[in-house]
Amino acid sequence: MIFKKLSLVISLVFLSIVLVSCQQASDGGNQNNSIPKQNEETKDKITSVEEEKKIAELTEVWANALKTRDGKPRYEMMSEKAKEKFEQEQINRSGEDWNFNIGWSSPWVVSFDIEIEGMTANIVYAMKTSEPADYYMRETLTFVMENGKLVVDDYQTIDGLYIGHISIEKDTLYLDEVEWITVENQDRIKELELSQSDMPNGYYIYNPSTEKISFKIGDNTEYNFVAYESFSFIKEGEDRNYTTTKKEEFIEFLNYVKSDRVVFWVEVIDGFVVNITEQFIN
Repeated sequence: MIFKKLSLVISLVFLSIVLVSCQQASDGGNQNNSIPKQNEETKDKITSVEEEKKIAELTEVWANALKTRDGKPRYEMMSEKAKEKFEQEQINRSGEDWNFNIGWSSPWVVSFDIEIEGMTANIVYAMKTSEPADYYMRETLTFVMENGKLVVDDYQTIDGLYIGHISIEKDTLYLDEVEWITVENQDRIKELELSQSDMPNGYYIYNPSTEKISFKIGDNTEYNFVAYESFSFIKEGEDRNYTTTKKEEFIEFLNYVKSDRVVFWVEVIDGFVVNITEQFIN
C-alpha cells in the first residue's frame, strides 16, 4: 500500500516537471518568435523614415532646378516613363534639338515649400514678375521604386500662372500656351536664334505647339483688359483699363479682338481660373 502511494506521488511529480518544461519551452518559443517580428517592425519604420528623407532631398533638388531653370537634375531622377514625358515637353518647347532649359524668365521662382505625403511630394512655389506681381504655383510629384532606386514617375502642375491665346466655351477656358520672350531673355533669344527683326517691339511670342489645356471658370473669375468705347458696357469717358467679373463682357471683348494676336496671363488656383489679364501688345 505504501509502495503504491509512493509510486503515485513520484508519477505526479514527474508529470508536473514535464508540464512545466513544456510550458517553458512554449513560452521560450513565443519569445523567440516575437523578436524577429519586433526587428521587422523596426526595420520597416527605419526604411519608411529613410525613404521619406530621400524623397524630401530629391524634391528639394527638383524645386531648385526650376529656380535655376536647369532641367538636367530633374531628368536624372526620373523614371523611364517620366523621361519620355519630359523629352516630349522639351521638343514642343525647343524642337527636335531640345535641351534642358526649363521654366520662364518671368515669372521666376523666389522660394518654395515642400510637403511629403507617403510617396507623393507637394511643392508650392512663390513667384514674381517684373511688373511686379506675386504668384504661387503648386506642383505634385509621384515617386516609385525603379530598379531599386527612388525615382519621379510623374509630375503635375496644379496651380500656376500661364500665358497664351485663349477661347471660352460656357464655363471652360481653353488655353494655347505660348512663351513670352522679351529682350531681357538673352539666353532664350540665343537658343531660338532670334534677331532684332523678330522682336521689333521688344517681345517675341513663341508658340511651337497648338495643343490646348483647359481650366474651369468661376463666377468670381476676374477679367482685366483694355476696353474700347464701342463696347456696349463702356460709358463715355470711362477708364479703358477695364476690370470685371462679368464673363459676357469679356466674351464681347474676345469677339472683337484678333485672338491669334492677343495673349493673356491666366492665373489658376485649385484648377479654377481666378484671374485673366490681357498682355498689352504694341
